[in-house]
Amino acid sequence: MIEVDGSCEITIDYKVGELDFGYVSVSMLADLAETLSFDLAVSYLGTQSASISVSNMISIANSGVYSSTNSWVKNGSSIQTPALGDNEFSQLAITGLAAGSLSFNLNVSTEQNNDFFNIYINGYLYDRASGIGSGELTIGLPRENNTVVFEYKKDEAMLSGDDRVTISNLTHSTDTQSLIPDGNSTERNSGGSGGSINWFSILSLGMLVLVRRRFPS
Repeated sequence: MIEVDGSCEITIDYKVGELDFGYVSVSMLADLAETLSFDLAVSYLGTQSASISVSNMISIANSGVYSSTNSWVKNGSSIQTPALGDNEFSQLAITGLAAGSLSFNLNVSTEQNNDFFNIYINGYLYDRASGIGSGELTIGLPRENNTVVFEYKKDEAMLSGDDRVTISNLTHSTDTQSLIPDGNSTERNSGGSGGSINWFSILSLGMLVLVRRRFPS
């Protein structure tokens, strides 16, 4: 029995089968009078460790750097997407980012409105760009522990420009003034018939997942 203001921990074992965004749904029974069941929607990104040369370019304390099958590469003082074929993609994930902001110089040279550079924060699409352009970008990190994913995704035909995305001068600054409580939960609706909880995790390929989430009584 969970006491008032208490919590419980839930562990889920799940084997990731591919290096990409994925989704798994879990139904659970509960012994709470107010809530008889929970439906958990878990979004994840299957990854592998990024190369040492790329990881060394992202010198942020307590962070982890991961990549998809088509890994980003180091090029001088920047990191960039590899050569991709039609319908291919390349993802770079940075985990363990404290609340604050992430700034970097961005250069995009892709097919306009077809091949997109996407930025995800905690599993949600934050912004996207295509065509040819460059500039400095700063993105806010609202939680105690944030995950940012950079993705370059091509369509089924044609190319334009250098067909590449380049990032340099990546820096992280902390700010806890507008902090949202930790965890990537995005929705919770509870009632007598059950509830819904969504969150996002970064998982290594083939790794058994340990997902922890607190539920107030």
